[in-house]
This record gives sequence, C-alpha cells and structure tokens, in this order.
Amino acid sequence: KKTFHVLHQEMSMERNYTQYRRAIEKLQTRGNSHCFVPYLGVTLADLTFCMTGNPTYKGGLLNFEKLQMIHRIVSTQV
Repeated sequence: KKTFHVLHQEMSMERNYTQYRRAIEKLQTRGNSHCFVPYLGVTLADLTFCMTGNPTYKGGLLNFEKLQMIHRIVSTQV
C-alpha cells in the first residue's frame, strides 16, 4: 500500500508532472539515466507543444532552436 502511495505521488499530473520530472532529473544527475521507463504520455505532450508552439522556419531559415528543444525532450527520455 505504501509503494502504491509513493508511485501515485510521483506520477501525479499536478503542475505538469512536476514530481515525475524532478525524479527523472535526479536520476540523470546521479548518472543513473538508464534505470527508468519513461512515461510516454509526458514525452508526447512535450513534443506536441514544442512542434505546434514553435515555427519550423524563422525568417526563411530553419528554426534551429526548435530542433534543439526537440533534441532535449527526446534525449532526456532515451
């Protein structure tokens, strides 16, 4: 029962999965980035907002900042 309660808190949707994101960040700073299964729903939501909220081209040029954001989202989950 206690384990379920902890997992329920970690995966809370409050404040855009803040607890989950902090836990992932904590693992990555310790060098344990490969000992978790990423929650695909959070990753897909982040990618959707990045893709729809940022133009692909700026001033006729490829928006490199958008590509960097996509890279950051994917690389933190792999």
